[in-house]
Amino acid sequence: MVTRSVRLSVVLLVLAALPCLAAAPITGRTWTIGWGQDTIQVIEVWGTPYQMGYAHGRLVRADLAAYYERFLSTIMGQLGVKGEDLDAAWEQMSPYIAPEFKEEMRGLADGAGVSLRQVRWMHVIADVSWLPPLHYQCSSFAAWGKAVPDGHLYQMRALDYWMDAHVQDKPALILYRPDRGYPFVNVAWIGYLGVVTGMNSQGIALSEIGDDFGPEHERMNAEPWLFTARRMMQYTASLDEAVALVRNARRISSYDYLIGDGRRRQARQLCTAADIFREYGWQEPPHKAAPLEDVIYLSMSVLRDDYNRRMRERLAADYGHITYRTACYDAMPVIETGCLHAVAMDATDLVLWVANAEGPEGPAYNRPYIRFDLAAALRRPVGTR
Repeated sequence: MVTRSVRLSVVLLVLAALPCLAAAPITGRTWTIGWGQDTIQVIEVWGTPYQMGYAHGRLVRADLAAYYERFLSTIMGQLGVKGEDLDAAWEQMSPYIAPEFKEEMRGLADGAGVSLRQVRWMHVIADVSWLPPLHYQCSSFAAWGKAVPDGHLYQMRALDYWMDAHVQDKPALILYRPDRGYPFVNVAWIGYLGVVTGMNSQGIALSEIGDDFGPEHERMNAEPWLFTARRMMQYTASLDEAVALVRNARRISSYDYLIGDGRRRQARQLCTAADIFREYGWQEPPHKAAPLEDVIYLSMSVLRDDYNRRMRERLAADYGHITYRTACYDAMPVIETGCLHAVAMDATDLVLWVANAEGPEGPAYNRPYIRFDLAAALRRPVGTR
């Protein structure tokens, strides 16, 4: 039998521990960049996977629950799926998700005070979104060598997605400084630890397009593509390493990767699915539009000849002078690609220009671009501004 004195001792011990728990450091910080109405939140986190997830969650705690609820309820309604369907998807994908990312998700849930179940839903729903208006769009290019004026590698990433889902409501640049792997910036949204657009400290830049090579080339018992991309950002230091990582991944569905290497000034286009892996250089594009020396480009899909020809026209007009401005002002707004976010990258100097959609009616490609200097951010000691 537990005596009153023993119970009192336990209570006193717990109370004594509370100040220590409250004083536990959060291994992260946040600030905003931009001006006026056009700002974006930067979330910097460092440490172990759990520490990074927990810090991320604590820093966005005031907004995350409502943001998750709005996005999930909207897109689940559009897809006609229930929580049980997303639970089943998680169970199929979970064995192929790295334990460190599961730990980070647990930390995110704990820090933000949201359910781990919702965090999991947010990170598998991209691979359940098979409706064409939601999934099969986006554009990208990489240019170097003779195509550019200064020897750098410039890359574009235009993300097209259903804007009524309100994913654009809480954009963020998540600056990771992990205890294992390379630092990188994830162009994403609060509460999101998978990568759809990113660049790391080694000059590896990632763009992506959701394609459609047919349902026979898809499977659910595989690694969600955004975690394949996350591993690329955190653990590869060269184009060859990044390509090998995608080649050796247990791939889930139809995705086209454009990977740039800013240090070596080269890039590759990968067209992939569960059982498809095709690698392309500039000499042989994956589409029917003509090649352009030292330029790789793809718009909407390998099957969209109209968009790919329009992209080539824009790039040819700037040939020899292609920079980030080509992406921001000559390509995305003219082709009308990049409704959710529009990103240009100088993968040599480690600088990004990012524009985000405003509400359901203001596509990112018509919005102001905000400059983020990844190299300068990484020169500062952890936790300082």
